[in-house]
Amino acid sequence: MEGLIFDLLTEIVKLTAIVLAGFTITATKNWLKSRFEEQEIKTIYAIVEDGVLFAQQVYGHLDGPERYNEAIKRIESILNERGIEVSKDQLDTMIEATVKALKSEYGDLW
Repeated sequence: MEGLIFDLLTEIVKLTAIVLAGFTITATKNWLKSRFEEQEIKTIYAIVEDGVLFAQQVYGHLDGPERYNEAIKRIESILNERGIEVSKDQLDTMIEATVKALKSEYGDLW
């Protein structure tokens, strides 16, 4: 009888360990995935900011829409080189947010 109880407890411990390992692996994968996505988003924003600053520096003499188009070309080129896909709407939003932040930071100098 004691052997049967011991075997049953052993199987319960094994099953619990397997279930916990499954949860741990899933949680770790989710954490890594969210961390990668977060880092990728930071990278995209850095590329967008660099592209906006580049366009302002090199094409500052152009009108806003023309300068914007040059920024888009630069940003899309860098994103494509890195194999990062961003929709046109997302890119527009990021550019507008970056321009607003830079105008807020630099004021009349921008």
